[in-house]
Amino acid sequence: MIVEKHFSPREVAEIADIREGTLAAWRYRSKKEPGSPQRGPAFVKLGRLVRYPAAGVKAWLSQREHDATLAK
Repeated sequence: MIVEKHFSPREVAEIADIREGTLAAWRYRSKKEPGSPQRGPAFVKLGRLVRYPAAGVKAWLSQREHDATLAK
């Protein structure tokens, strides 16, 4: 079995150039407001550890891409 790479909150914060606290706030908000759109990347909890699957981070970053020709 091949296990997918998972990132820590610190790694995702560095990749996305945001604060770890922002990721934590998004996780908290998604838990407190079921049915609301998810703001950050998909995550899993392994006991007390939070991890972000690489595929979820990639998908989230892709959704945030902007076409420079449309940004005018």
